[in-house]
Amino acid sequence: MIKKLFIICLIDLILLGIFVFRIHPSASVSIMIIVYVPFLFIINMVIGIVLKIFKNKWGIPFLLNSILSSIIFFFLFNYAITYSEDSMSKSFYFKNGNKKYFIDLTLNDGKYENNSDFNLYELEDGSSSGIMMGYYVTYRDTLFLKSNGKQMLIYKNTLFDHPQKGNKIQLDNRMK
Repeated sequence: MIKKLFIICLIDLILLGIFVFRIHPSASVSIMIIVYVPFLFIINMVIGIVLKIFKNKWGIPFLLNSILSSIIFFFLFNYAITYSEDSMSKSFYFKNGNKKYFIDLTLNDGKYENNSDFNLYELEDGSSSGIMMGYYVTYRDTLFLKSNGKQMLIYKNTLFDHPQKGNKIQLDNRMK
């Protein structure tokens, strides 16, 4: 029985993995998990019950798989959403006195791409307001951020030429 359950789980992992990565779920469709997980559970339960009624040896493994396939799908779906979010943008954070800021760069499949958008935001009481927006250009390991004649650059997690703070600011990958 364990061997049969392992085979079913392996097939589920492959098929569900293909399905999840073909649909490329993002946070905007994460609510669909409340449809997919019960659907998988019910389909496996029905298959298991039918096989059990006909006294097939695969009935009990399918009944157990109804739980396992739901768990597998839940984790695959959440991983794909996280991957999708990470591949869409890159953020850098910094402070100026009591104020917190972040720079958000648009990515293409997880990579920097010339002439993509950037936004500079100020964080206030849980909300953000845009201060500057423009585009960026990459040259080797340096990002040049350009907006309305102003230019800043990011090199090795350091922001240079920030218009409000001065010449050099250390950037963080996480909000502190």
